[in-house]
Parts: sequence; C-alpha cells; structure tokens
Amino acid sequence: MLRRWGGVPAIICPMILALAGATVANAASLAYVTNSGSNNVSVVDTVTKAIFTTISVGLTPEQVTVTPNGAFAYVANFGSNTVSVIATATNTVVGSPIPVGSNPVGIAITPNGAS
Repeated sequence: MLRRWGGVPAIICPMILALAGATVANAASLAYVTNSGSNNVSVVDTVTKAIFTTISVGLTPEQVTVTPNGAFAYVANFGSNTVSVIATATNTVVGSPIPVGSNPVGIAITPNGAS
C-alpha cells in the first residue's frame, strides 16, 4: 500500500517500510534518508531507530544511492541540479556538489561500482 510518511512516498506492509529517497549502506546498520524540505540527509541507526547524524546537501534532495562497497553515498539534489557525495566513513560531504542536468531524481550505480 502506498502512503505518505512525513511527506515522503512510502510503501507500507506488515514487515517492510521502504521510503523513497532512502538506502541502507552495505554491511552496516545505517540508513541514509533524504529530507527534501530540509535540504539534508538523515543517517538513521536501523538498530536503535534513532537519527545518528544529519548532513546538509543541495536543494531538495530526492534520492540517495550507496556504492556497492559502502564507501560513498550519492545524493540527487532536484532543486540545485547537483549531486552531493557523502563519505560514509565520516558522514561528511566530499568536495563541491557535482553539476548535472535539470532536476535529477535518481542515481544508478553498476553492481561493480565502476559507473
């Protein structure tokens, strides 16, 4: 069943809550969740279900994707036409946002992380 949770589309069923704009880092208990209205990403500890930290990114972040090795999280910033790169080891933004085409809403990474 599709509902909105805090303004974010969510798929809700008895065992699963999957947020649009959320991903879990490999071999970790941290989920990266975009907060479009706040222009940041919350890092949520999936064990304690508490916000571990919040990271400022570009305008209107829509989706976050973690690399297969778990080293980086890429955030599509719809409102600023950029992609922010987060180092998951330190939960900090690396460098300046990467300019991309108009209104990015998603990021795809190959399984081997090459592109």
